[in-house]
Amino acid sequence: MRATSISAVWMPAACLCMLAFPALAATQTQGSAMADPGKLLPRSVFVLDDSGNATHLQTGWQCPARFGDYRRDDLRVYDAHGLDVSCDYALPGEGSITLYLTKRTGGDLKADFEGGKSALVGRAPGATLFADAEQKTFPSDREWLHALYSSNTSGQIDGVWYAWYGDWTFEVRATYRAGHSDAAFAMMTQMTDAARATGAHLARCVAAAPPVRTGKPITDKDQLSQLSMMAGITTGAASLPDAKTGKPTTEPAPRPSEWCAEEGIDVLKTPVVMWRGLNANGTVSAFDRAWLITDGDPIVLDASPDPDLNTILSELNKSGPAPLYTATLKTGDDTLVLGFFEGRPDGNMLAVILFEYHAGYASVLASFNGQTNTITISVPSDPPRN
Repeated sequence: MRATSISAVWMPAACLCMLAFPALAATQTQGSAMADPGKLLPRSVFVLDDSGNATHLQTGWQCPARFGDYRRDDLRVYDAHGLDVSCDYALPGEGSITLYLTKRTGGDLKADFEGGKSALVGRAPGATLFADAEQKTFPSDREWLHALYSSNTSGQIDGVWYAWYGDWTFEVRATYRAGHSDAAFAMMTQMTDAARATGAHLARCVAAAPPVRTGKPITDKDQLSQLSMMAGITTGAASLPDAKTGKPTTEPAPRPSEWCAEEGIDVLKTPVVMWRGLNANGTVSAFDRAWLITDGDPIVLDASPDPDLNTILSELNKSGPAPLYTATLKTGDDTLVLGFFEGRPDGNMLAVILFEYHAGYASVLASFNGQTNTITISVPSDPPRN
């Protein structure tokens, strides 16, 4: 149950080793709309186009600037990871409709619905629940738990609707004038129909369960040195075109066709979102991704098995029981290698690497600059982490 809304703002905060970097702080408001909607929200959660249409990056959900005569007057983020958000719409003199999308893996929709009803009655103590025969809802392609209330005094109707979108809950809260139900329902149909693509994406995500991640970081100095040398070469070779054909010299591994936001992780109050990739056929790919949420674009760390590197290790009889995973981060023209793992690393491991990189003391094991075709190899003096 949301008693208050949270507008995301960014403030400087101290971190380890006396290094400073931006961290997300939650400022609570009593439901007041921001004067400049979206301005204070991190671009790691919502992005706005030139027309003011908003896209929620964690799901691809679209919140346009307008639905008919209803104008979006707020975007809200209720957590540090962008996994609980809302888009508020209003038509002065008619009513308001707020849409919520919340990651609720393992959640209880009925319990959330009851909480939403209690919150509505808390905001409008005189509200009276309509009889079952008078309960109505808007046309939709899915089943909704819903409840309508009359105010008894102001001539308005309040309602709440809940439905699953994958393992996210989609909630609608609406207030409209009595006698204007048809127009309000038509608008809610339009708003929820616009989220069909998001619902389909989230359904594919929940159908492809998170993979098992039991990878272990490689910390042996000699092994890191050898892998850094090989990774620098394979990373560079994969980026260089063939002199005759202009095509890549090595066939890149198939990239995920879509990404599923999996969970939020905090490293010393620094928010990171873990993602898994899906193949075109809906199965889980070998690619994972971690985002560090900032006030601007997210800092993205990719983790995947390097096919060329694993082939070399196999030919040298140095491959282990699990494929070698490489953690890489692209910044400008540089691709940085920040870690090696025996097997698929979990989200906490990737979150720590991102934290260290953002704080300024991550170990860059190798890098390749695509502009200058320069490979840089670093030889660690000590293991970068335990």
